[in-house]
Order: sequence, then structure tokens, then C-alpha cells
Amino acid sequence: MLAATPPLPSAQNDQAASCKSQLTPIPELQQGLSYCRNTEEVNRATHLLTTLGNIPSEIEAQTIQFMNLLATGDSFFGTSAATSSVQDVKSRNKELKKTLEDAQADISKYTMIVERSERDFVDEKDAAPETIHSKIVHVLDDYTILALAISYVFFILLALFYYMSSNDYSINSIIVGVVGTSALTLCLTILALIML
Repeated sequence: MLAATPPLPSAQNDQAASCKSQLTPIPELQQGLSYCRNTEEVNRATHLLTTLGNIPSEIEAQTIQFMNLLATGDSFFGTSAATSSVQDVKSRNKELKKTLEDAQADISKYTMIVERSERDFVDEKDAAPETIHSKIVHVLDDYTILALAISYVFFILLALFYYMSSNDYSINSIIVGVVGTSALTLCLTILALIML
């Protein structure tokens, strides 16, 4: 069959429309396929063929790039980089597993100590009697009050003797000193009872 010259785009579109409207057998359709396609179909086919034609060059370019990357990796790490990396990862995993086992052993040891101490505390608490007073709350149960009272007595005696010595130990100064210190003691006692 002789190769026909392709018609103009508008004429080709008209020819393709009339060709598609006629029912023809398959062999005749294959022979006249170039006449039955419009401009858009021809452009799509041309684009597809161009894209398919570029695939081998794209694959070759990707292969070259991959080989270059492999060569660069070998120049940095050498050909035994994979095995040494695997060995490093394995040794690191062993170290981490040992650290994990040590930490778990420490946790279990400290947990046992805490549980034993808690059990001892609960036993001591259960053995101790309840001594909470419901009527009187003792704020100062130690010897603070006793030390405070003794120091107060020394202060009163010192103040009394100083007052009497400044007034030549007269009867009047003794009576006024004793009454004054008694009144001060009474006021401070009432104030302490209110505050405590």
C-alpha cells in the first residue's frame, strides 16, 4: 500500500467523522486508521509515542545516577560499610539490653525496699496506741514551757531586785515590786492561756 499524504487538520477532522460513521470490517479499519483519526487523537498518539520513546533514556539516566550514588557511598564508607554498620548496631543493641536489664533489676530492688519500709511503717502504726486527746489539745508538749517559766522567774527576780536596790530596799519598794510583778505575771498568764 502506498503511503498517503496526511490531509489538512480541518479536512482530517471531517474525514475522521465520516469514517467513524461508516461500519467497516476490522482489516479495512486498520488500513485506513490514519484517515479515521481527528487532530486531537493524532496529537495524543504523537505525545504518547514521544513519551514512550523517552523512557529508555530516562531509565538509562536513572541507572547512571544510581551508580554514581553507589560509587560515592563506597568512596565514603568503603565496600565493607554495611557489615561494620550491622556490627555496630548489634553491639549497641547488646549494650542497651544490658542497660535495660540493670535498670529493671534496680527498679525491682528499690521496689522491694519501699514495700518493706512501708510494711514496717504500717506495723509500727498499728502497734502504736491512739493518744489523741479530744478535750485538750497540747500545742507544746516538750520542755519549752518549763524553760520559758524558769527564764521568766529569773527575769522577775532580777527586775524585783533591781527595783528594790534603786529604792534602797525599803518596805514600800518591796511591796510595790511584789505587787507589780504579781500583776504582770497574772496578765501574762491570762494572755498565754488565751493564745494557747
